[in-house]
Amino acid sequence: MNNLATVLARQGKYEAAEEMLQQTLTGRRKVLGMEHPDTLNSMNNLAVVLEKQEKNAGMEHPDTLQSVHNLAYVCGCRSQYDDAEKLFQRACSGWEKILGPDHPNTEIAFKSYSAMRTERDDERKRQSQNDRKGSQEGANAGDGDGHGEQAEQH
Repeated sequence: MNNLATVLARQGKYEAAEEMLQQTLTGRRKVLGMEHPDTLNSMNNLAVVLEKQEKNAGMEHPDTLQSVHNLAYVCGCRSQYDDAEKLFQRACSGWEKILGPDHPNTEIAFKSYSAMRTERDDERKRQSQNDRKGSQEGANAGDGDGHGEQAEQH
């Protein structure tokens, strides 16, 4: 399916290519995991189709915005939060501009963006707590009573 999607993209059939790449990516992500080379290849192909859609259909075309949103979601799932944030911002502002703030697509994009930010913040908190816990354990590793050994003075 990935190869067929690439052929469709070369023929300028970006909607069909994007749909097929989304299906391929979803399947590979479930079966192979996010870090598998085939999954990463599918993500790359989707990004290429997105870029071509932007050039041909325009940045504010619904298909382009849907692709941007989907790629943002994938980046968020991979903990690539900086990339995801930029893509979500593009998708949200585009949907808001062409459909308005109350349209379901706009609302979905903003909810997805908010969920990604919450996940990012939660992950940062967990990492910070783990860092603090690790440094506390290191400080208490002295003589077993919570107090490190004192150096001898001469």
